[in-house]
Parts: sequence; C-alpha cells; structure tokens
Amino acid sequence: FAGNPSMMETSVVLPRSAPVKVDPKVFFANERTFLAWMHVSVILAGASVAIVAFSDASSVHNQLYGVILLPVSIAFILYAMMQCE
Repeated sequence: FAGNPSMMETSVVLPRSAPVKVDPKVFFANERTFLAWMHVSVILAGASVAIVAFSDASSVHNQLYGVILLPVSIAFILYAMMQCE
C-alpha cells in the first residue's frame, strides 16, 4: 500500500559509532584554502582603509568605495570560516 502513509515505516538514522579518519592531505588543503581566503580578506580590508584614509574629503565616490569594500572583506572572512568547518 504505497499510497497509505500510515502503513509506511519510518527509518531511523543511527549515528556512526567509529570516528571518521580524515587524511592529513585533505586537512592541510582545507587549512591552506582557509588561509588563502583570510589573506584576501586582510588585503581587501587594508585597501578599504587606505582608500578612505587617502581620499579627499570632497571625493565622495572614493570614500564610498572604501566604505563598501570593508563589508566585502568581512563577508570573505565569514565565508572562509564557514568553509573551514
């Protein structure tokens, strides 16, 4: 009776009893990727601070570009942290 939901059995997923072994090559590749994303985010944050610091007060476009670049670098940091898990 495929159409009757009361007749279907529900399966229970059991957690693994043995830990999963992660190959060191995979672990270090993940760490290298995390460090690369962090490197890009630090460069973007430094560039945004430099743009704001060295732009003229009358140049609104340059200051806006620097201010917008900082949340982008923060987004890169958050993305790197989420991918590193």
